[in-house]
Parts: sequence; structure tokens; C-alpha cells
Amino acid sequence: MQQGQILNDIGNAYANATVPWLETLLPMAQRLFLLLATIELIWSGIWWAMATRQDEIVLVRLLRKVVTIMFLYTVVLFSPSWIPMIVSSFIQAGQAASGFDSLNPSTVLQQGIDLSVGLFDQALDITGFWKMPLWVLVVPIVVVVSFAVIAGILLVTLIESFVVIGGGVLLLGFAGSRWTIGFAEGYLVYAVRVGVKLFVIYLLIGIGMSLPETWLATLETVNPGDPRFFMEVMGGSLIFAMIIWRVPEFAASMLGSRAGFGMERAYSTSDE
Repeated sequence: MQQGQILNDIGNAYANATVPWLETLLPMAQRLFLLLATIELIWSGIWWAMATRQDEIVLVRLLRKVVTIMFLYTVVLFSPSWIPMIVSSFIQAGQAASGFDSLNPSTVLQQGIDLSVGLFDQALDITGFWKMPLWVLVVPIVVVVSFAVIAGILLVTLIESFVVIGGGVLLLGFAGSRWTIGFAEGYLVYAVRVGVKLFVIYLLIGIGMSLPETWLATLETVNPGDPRFFMEVMGGSLIFAMIIWRVPEFAASMLGSRAGFGMERAYSTSDE
């Protein structure tokens, strides 16, 4: 384990652990889909037979039903490629827009540590250890905790995406029937929500990554005996953490509770 990579190691551990989930759950999702699709076709066939309609009409409705089921089954089959692509596209967009392609939780935490150590050293050079006021100890601690929270939010959301990709694929098996397709659609919507959260988090963190360097540069021009700038840095770190905590959740909620892909309408019940 390399120094400064602890949070990345945690994220990689979850990313690697979820790979077997996908390999195990995908066949289960396929079997569940085929079972529900069979029930769906039998149910529709019974109602079509009872309706005593013309054979041509029944054939058209059967063909439409089969095409719908085949399309949804394709989504299940290619989900190991499509779902990660949905999430990673948001991550890549956020990284590209922020200008930090290598942004990760450990990088964020290291920025907070560097800023905290810089604040402490600057004050220590002037006051000395034995004459150090209490605020010199409090400010660096609050700063590093604030950046740890920011890094933690990024790490938790990344782990959330790993769980969505690796474990949630089982829910796609419920797309085989009109009565359960809502579970599959909810899973896809949730994957998009996680992607939006990651996109916004990378944007916001990318904007704020230049702040520690700016604050450290300003620190060299201020009086270390004056606690006001130190307090400003502490307050700015706390507010930065609050922004990363609240704004991505708000952005994801903008999709609305009714967001979806219209999958439930794929199984038309007007003819049954």
C-alpha cells in the first residue's frame, strides 16, 4: 500500500469485490426474465383466444409482444456493458469539465492534509510549540476533517456506483413482465441518478481543488499571529464540504420522482 492512496485502496477493494456479483447475478436475471416473459406471453395468449378476434390481428399483437420482449431481453444481455457505460460517461464528463482527469478521493484528502500542515507550520514558526494558542490546533484539525468529509462523499458515491453495476443487475430480470417491469425501470433510473451525482461532485470538487493552493499562497502574506485568516480558511473548508454534501443530492433530485424510460408502456394492455 502506497502512502496517500488509502481511500483509493478502499474504493478499489469495493470495485474488485463487485465484479463477481455481476458474473453471478446476470444468469439469474436472464432466467428470471425468461420465466416472467413466458408468463406474460401465456397470459396475453389466453386473453387473445377468449376475445375471438381475427387471426391476423392476433398475429400482429403477438409479434408486437415478442419484439418488445426481445428488446428488453437485449437490455438484460448487454447490461454488463451498458450500465457501466452510463455511469462512467457521467464521470468522464465531470472530470473533463473540471479539468482534473486524475481526481480521486485520496487526492482530495491529500489536499486537505497539505493545507492543514501548511497552516500549522506557518503558525508554529511564529509562536513556537509551547506558546501555541488553542486556535492553531483547532483550525488544522477542522480543515483536514472537512476535506476528509469531501473525500468520503466522493468515495461513498463511487462505491454506490459499484454496487449499482455489480448487484443491481438482478433487477433487470423483472423486465420480463408488465407486473414487475417497474423494478427494472427503477434500477435504470437509479443508475442515472448515481451518474448525475458523480458528475456534479467531480465538477464541484474540480472547482474547489485550486482553493488550498490559493489559501497557502495567501498564508505567506498574512500575519501568522492574526487568527482571522486562519478562521476564514476553516470556515471556507466547512462551507466547501457543505456544498459537496448538498448540491449533488439536489441535482440528482431534479430528475424527479416520475423520471423513467417509458418501459411500462412497452407492455400495452389496451388489447387484453
